[in-house]
Amino acid sequence: MNRACTKNTNLRRILALLLLMMTPLALWDHDAFGQTLKPAVFSLSSPREISAAPLLFAKYLGYFKEEGIDAKLVVMSSDIATKGLLTGDVDFASSVSSVVKAAAVGVPVKTVIKTILTAVSFIW
Repeated sequence: MNRACTKNTNLRRILALLLLMMTPLALWDHDAFGQTLKPAVFSLSSPREISAAPLLFAKYLGYFKEEGIDAKLVVMSSDIATKGLLTGDVDFASSVSSVVKAAAVGVPVKTVIKTILTAVSFIW
């Protein structure tokens, strides 16, 4: 019986020591060790639309920070987002149709990615 108590006590001590050793890792701030984040403004037409999901998940899961980006997700209409692209106040616009229309009339913007949220149809 005494031997079982000793094993439990030793196990508790080991677990406490491991917890103490791992606490600094949990509190470690990656930004404090020389990685400066580059600010970037992303415009969203609506955070409730499914097309905003990739940006929202990337921000929530920390993918932007892993890549050194301090992402600011701002809700604005697509025409204001396009004007923000021209003035440099917005770095990326999630409304592709407005950006493509602007590019068609000679505005110097580019489409980087487009997600398709509908079924793809083919004519045979």
